[in-house]
Amino acid sequence: MKNSKLGFLAVTFFGLATQSFGAMHTVHIVSGKFDPADLEITSGDTVEFINDTRGVHTVTADPTLAKDPANVVLPTGAAPFNSGSIQPGKVFTHVFDVEGDYRYICLPHERMGMIARIRVVP
Repeated sequence: MKNSKLGFLAVTFFGLATQSFGAMHTVHIVSGKFDPADLEITSGDTVEFINDTRGVHTVTADPTLAKDPANVVLPTGAAPFNSGSIQPGKVFTHVFDVEGDYRYICLPHERMGMIARIRVVP
């Protein structure tokens, strides 16, 4: 009985030790743009969007919310997302699990060209 518990613990620990976690990337929201405006990441990575301005912004990848739905692109199988209002100094994070191109917008500033892209590769 004691050996089976040790074996279970060893397998559990080994499984956790070898599990890979995605990398963290940062996009800054600055002066009416996303920086970087074009980012390539690996499937499973997380992107944190930091509002470095004094205004409210969104990170929106939902064509039904866009003034021009053509400004938002999602890969097949990816669920739309919307950060809601990101206050100054606040952060929104999103994990990108589906490979392909994502074009996203800031809802209040879409018409001013606040659009960016994330490419997710295997």
